[in-house]
Amino acid sequence: MTEVKLPRLFGSSIIRIHAVGVSGMGLGPLAIYLARCGWAVSGEDDAMNSAMEHELVTAGVILKTAVSGEGEFDLLVVSSAVDDSHPRLRQAKALGLKVVTLSLIHISEPTRPRLI
Repeated sequence: MTEVKLPRLFGSSIIRIHAVGVSGMGLGPLAIYLARCGWAVSGEDDAMNSAMEHELVTAGVILKTAVSGEGEFDLLVVSSAVDDSHPRLRQAKALGLKVVTLSLIHISEPTRPRLI
């Protein structure tokens, strides 16, 4: 397998992304896209949709119910539906990890790989 050189996200070298609220119609497709582009993507959702779960797993997204936080991801992406009191969000902030909401994510056109 050929190693993919991933573009920097938010000014950082990001390899592992964890998504909270991953079965939603905004974050789910984004997680699938990022996984297909080469990032190591994991995710969780308190209300997992079985159809989205199938699509996520097929794309290589690792679904988790518990994440220790430290060392497991470089970037936490949260759905706008996720409350500020969510344990993963509080944990990531306490560890000083990069946290973004879905509305802040944008991958520029020149770095966007083609999906087949």
